[in-house]
Amino acid sequence: MKRFFYIVLTLLLLCVPAAAREISGETIKPGPSVEAELAAYMSLPGVSLTGAQIASLNTDIGTIKYGSGVTLSSLTLNMSTTATGLITGSSVDLRPYSSTIWGNTALVATVSDGTNSFTLTPGVVGTVETLGSTLLTTTWTNNAAGLYETFTSTGGDNVTAGNTFQAGFATSTVFNVSSGTLLKFTGDFTLVSGVVVKLSSLITALGMPEIIFLSNPTTGAKAIYKTEITGPRVLLWFCDVSGSFAVADMAYQPVLTPDANGIVFTNGSGATFDPNLTNRGPYSITITRAP
Repeated sequence: MKRFFYIVLTLLLLCVPAAAREISGETIKPGPSVEAELAAYMSLPGVSLTGAQIASLNTDIGTIKYGSGVTLSSLTLNMSTTATGLITGSSVDLRPYSSTIWGNTALVATVSDGTNSFTLTPGVVGTVETLGSTLLTTTWTNNAAGLYETFTSTGGDNVTAGNTFQAGFATSTVFNVSSGTLLKFTGDFTLVSGVVVKLSSLITALGMPEIIFLSNPTTGAKAIYKTEITGPRVLLWFCDVSGSFAVADMAYQPVLTPDANGIVFTNGSGATFDPNLTNRGPYSITITRAP
């Protein structure tokens, strides 16, 4: 009788789709088959993985589909700060988690820097990033609104500045763009001393409205995407009271098309991204299926 019971139970289980089988609340995932999302990702141009990487990604995709999701840890990346923005230059390829791969299956991505976090919806994979010419074409100006005691500028791409007792202002060339234009700032920043350093965009004569790019940045390469408003505009390096810094290889360029490996993320609330998360890190991203 007991043997007959086990035979019947086995036949019943075989009749239930693999992805839906449960015993004592534990979901039994399908066997070592390749998930459809992995196959779709592998078909993207330029994707090349080792056998171990394929197996690991297949497991992660399965955990998202049938389990509680996965967390990608210790990431470096570049993040825009608009309600619909780009995450590019990630140290881990995020394309496997895009809507390009998952289609109608909605995912949720929670991005955190260890202190701040917010939830986004992964969108489509970008196309090849193409940038226009830099808007920083001539030397920066040590502005009379607050002169740096030490200041040098070589062309539009290098600035060294410092103060010991007052705030300093360094302004770029005046430029004009159309409202809504997406631009990318890049530069290699070195903080020598002090902490209150800010990079922002203003109308000429240091007037509002202001768009903040960096606030108290740490030393390292920076890449920030911003949506500008109609000019004339200038970029401003501001240092409060005392401190010194250097910036090399700066450029501020229109983004004609986004990064090939970038993903468009949308904030369901329509609010702007938390600026505290921009170009900080390391980040973690937890990816789950939408409820």
